[in-house]
Amino acid sequence: MATNEAIDQMQHVVHISTGISTGCKHCRTPIGGDRFAEAINHYIQEHRYRLLHVGQQTEDGSEGPYQTTVAVLGVPLAVSEDSLKII
Repeated sequence: MATNEAIDQMQHVVHISTGISTGCKHCRTPIGGDRFAEAINHYIQEHRYRLLHVGQQTEDGSEGPYQTTVAVLGVPLAVSEDSLKII
């Protein structure tokens, strides 16, 4: 699991979940939901992020609790802001 120290060394941190579909915070490519692995690869390959943590999270739903898979990715402070755009 990522420590607070590791997260403090990141200039941007994103949270991806199989329970939420959204867009990339840099280029709006659709990510999350049923595109979980693709979303992780997108941030790593296109925006130089590093995978900090993968795990499960319990969510409350209308039919009771359910499990989602989550990932936390971060881009190190040393990476320039310009390189976060599509490579």
